[in-house]
Amino acid sequence: MGLHRPPGLGWCRSACHNPPVRLVVFLLCIPALAFAQDAVDVAQRASAAVDAHCSDIKSEADDSLAAEGVVAVGEVWAEVARAWEADGPLHLLYWRGRLASCLDQDDRARDDLTAFVEQAGDAPEHISQVAEARRRLRRLESPSNGPPPGAPMIIAGVSLLAAGGAFGGLAGW
Repeated sequence: MGLHRPPGLGWCRSACHNPPVRLVVFLLCIPALAFAQDAVDVAQRASAAVDAHCSDIKSEADDSLAAEGVVAVGEVWAEVARAWEADGPLHLLYWRGRLASCLDQDDRARDDLTAFVEQAGDAPEHISQVAEARRRLRRLESPSNGPPPGAPMIIAGVSLLAAGGAFGGLAGW
């Protein structure tokens, strides 16, 4: 036997004003609200870790600062990964890619940022993150990450010139 609901919204108004029903609805919503707040907190920690430590990790000036930065960013990266894998919101995929990039995990960063751009599309709530992800993807895919295209020819030319100069000097001596 199914439930019979009277036509119109009268049943909703009366149920929503019923204190026990409101309590049940509120108690059912608490875990969802807590999970959403946890995802926001994780994203904020990721942003703070990127701002505070990525320049130290990339810097060659102080090894102890770089090591501390790797540890701090690594912990946040693990936290973001766990939150994303627990069906977290899409913006966590962006932060997982940013943290991977910070730790020179370029393949993982490329995968995460590409997936983020594809899934976010033109959603207005992700417009700035999508633009930033695309910029970072161009940087990751640019040839500046490796040797310049003509580097072997330049090295060979300089080597031959140096060898010719050395032999010419020996011949004149």
